[in-house]
Amino acid sequence: MKKIIWLSLFLFIINFHTAPNKLDNDSYRITYLLKYKPDSTKLNIYNEDLFYLYITGTDSRFVAEKKMKKDSLLNAFAKNNNLFGGFAMENFPKPRNEYLIYSIKGVDTHIETLGLTTLGYSIVEKPKWILKKQVVKYEKFNCHVATSEYLGRKWIALYDNDISLTIGPYKFTNLPGLVLKVYDEQEDYVFSMVKIEKIDHTPITIREKFKNVTDRNIFMKAKNDFISNPYVGRPSGIRKVENPVRQKENTDRCKKANSNPLELN
Repeated sequence: MKKIIWLSLFLFIINFHTAPNKLDNDSYRITYLLKYKPDSTKLNIYNEDLFYLYITGTDSRFVAEKKMKKDSLLNAFAKNNNLFGGFAMENFPKPRNEYLIYSIKGVDTHIETLGLTTLGYSIVEKPKWILKKQVVKYEKFNCHVATSEYLGRKWIALYDNDISLTIGPYKFTNLPGLVLKVYDEQEDYVFSMVKIEKIDHTPITIREKFKNVTDRNIFMKAKNDFISNPYVGRPSGIRKVENPVRQKENTDRCKKANSNPLELN
């Protein structure tokens, strides 16, 4: 399966190099695999999640596959004026990564769901890359190397400057080519591109309910408060009220599961 994916990606690169048109006005979906260690007390345990990077012209949206599926279900129920429609909540997709990263008309925004609240902030700090002279082989590609100290970690990026997209997964942009792989020095977080495909023209917009944008300090306080007590604001109709012992166990589990975040500062 992996060989088929990389063959399709290789053929895409060949076609791109020989095609007369740029990617400027086309729409693409790039699939990345994130392999990461969420628990600082168990650094030998990894999670893996697929993410999609949607690109139309200079605009983009980065979202986890499971979050996209969950949001799609919720939207379908909301359109029918029945939020849950008799569908058991335990059967919903359970995304571990509830954030979306938008870039629209040059404005970059981080939006994240914290329980029943959606908050966001404008991304002001962007990675400052040091471009290296070395070229390394990644799968079938000869990649250039760049490094950056960003979000409290030291990152290494492999990018192909033959692809005129100055973009990558998450917030890893501003390189002279498409990011194929980016990882921190400890390899706690590793994004690897596994597929790229052309899709129907899809304008990228931020839905009205996601426009509750604040600054990053307020957002981080709200996120830390949510991790410390994920039961705050949760209506009893969605989930049974648990006994205090079980609730504390689940809260502690939530803290451990977020004890090695991608962003350390």
